Amino acid sequence: MKKVESIWAELSAKAQEVAQESTELSTEKVELSLIDDVQRISDTTVQLDSRFQKVYADFYKQWQKTVTLGKDLEDAYIEMTEYLDFYNEVEGDVTRIAEKVGQQARELGIDPMSIKGVKEMIKAYENMEDNAIQAKQRLGDVKSVINAL
Repeated sequence: MKKVESIWAELSAKAQEVAQESTELSTEKVELSLIDDVQRISDTTVQLDSRFQKVYADFYKQWQKTVTLGKDLEDAYIEMTEYLDFYNEVEGDVTRIAEKVGQQARELGIDPMSIKGVKEMIKAYENMEDNAIQAKQRLGDVKSVINAL
């Protein structure tokens, strides 16, 4: 019986040693696995940082363009509203002068269109009128864009 107990004690001791070695190996595996994870995360982070720098640089460049474009658009908007104010002033004058010239020409028996400068004046006025109509249609949208910037 003592012999069985002795063998049993020896086997138990060896079982404990094996368990301890297994635990040590398991710990080393965990440590190696953790090192692999750190390396993988490090590589990914470096790649993401590089990509982020490129994306941010492009983002910032586009932002700067937008700010500049916004300022240019605002300047153009102000100039257009000034032009429309001027157009509104000139519109009455052109209409009044054209009617007066037409009336006097007919009284004299002359075709108003044969008077030097009338055709050019009418064409310029029509172009100005077309531009004014288009500008008025877009001013609200342009103002919304400027306000959004």
